Parts: sequence; structure tokens; C-alpha cells
Amino acid sequence: MKFGLWLLVAVAAWLWFHQQKKQRLRADAERRQARQASARDGSAAPEQIEAMVGCAHCGLHVPASDAVGTGAGSGELFCCEAHRLQHRAA
Repeated sequence: MKFGLWLLVAVAAWLWFHQQKKQRLRADAERRQARQASARDGSAAPEQIEAMVGCAHCGLHVPASDAVGTGAGSGELFCCEAHRLQHRAA
């Protein structure tokens, strides 16, 4: 009698874990398909690798969008405003 009860509990636990695993795999597949569909539609912008530029004062490389420019058209870029001012003073 005890063995039959333990066997029933073990089978029920296995079925529950198996069902949870199937649901998790199904949800992962749906998310993957949604991501692929949005990439094909162009609705979600694909990740872009941003260009890195070197600071004209210290040489540190920063993303181009974070770089500070002189605004004078010289094309020099800096990692921060302080280096831009130090470079101009030198």
C-alpha cells in the first residue's frame, strides 16, 4: 500500500515537471518566432555596432555618439568636455 502511494506521488510529480518543461519550451519558441518576424518586418531595429572614435587628447576610445566635438569643423573628437577644453588651451 505504501509503495503504491509513493509510486503515485512520483508519477504525478514527473507528469507535472514534464508539463512545465513543455510549456517553457513552447513559450521560448513563440518568443523566438516573434523576434524573427519583427526582424523581417523591420518593426524592430536590429542591433547596430556603433563606431568607436579616439579622444584627440588622451586617446581613449568612446562610442561616436558619446564623443564631444569641437564644432569648428576640425573633426577632432574628445571623450569629455574637460579634455576638449584642455586640448584647446594647450
